[in-house]
Amino acid sequence: MKILGWILGGAVIVFVTYWAWLSYRVEMSPIKFYAANPTDVQNVFRQLSDKGSDSSFVIFWLMPEDPHNDEHVELQFSIEGGEIGFDWVLLGETKLKDRNVFETLAASDGYKVVARRANNVDYLRVENGDLVELCRKVMTEMYGATEETYVELITGSVDIDGFKMSTT
Repeated sequence: MKILGWILGGAVIVFVTYWAWLSYRVEMSPIKFYAANPTDVQNVFRQLSDKGSDSSFVIFWLMPEDPHNDEHVELQFSIEGGEIGFDWVLLGETKLKDRNVFETLAASDGYKVVARRANNVDYLRVENGDLVELCRKVMTEMYGATEETYVELITGSVDIDGFKMSTT
């Protein structure tokens, strides 16, 4: 009977240790969620540029103001090869449908849009010009965002200061 007690006690210790380790790992996840709005683009971009490294990214997740569109849109800045860029990831019906609108908007303002592929995902990338202004134009002109529009900010491999963690 003592042996069974030792086995059960050992199993409990192993379980508690594993649970504590797992909880620590989840808390230390490099992906974080914050509440933001379109006026925060400059601040977030600056922090990504100052504190980020290759593979760091920030995503602005928003719902278009179009009542006929219930799919969200993700607008991303990331660092690749030491260069920060604006990424138009070609996933989701809205992003695929709006690809030409984005390319036309970017080209009309002199941005160079380059097609790329990583992790089996196609995307368009812009590394030249005022990337903050490009992101704002996409938010406002393409998707009707205003200064008050709620935007979910998702970050990976970079800490962004001055924002409340999202509760959604």
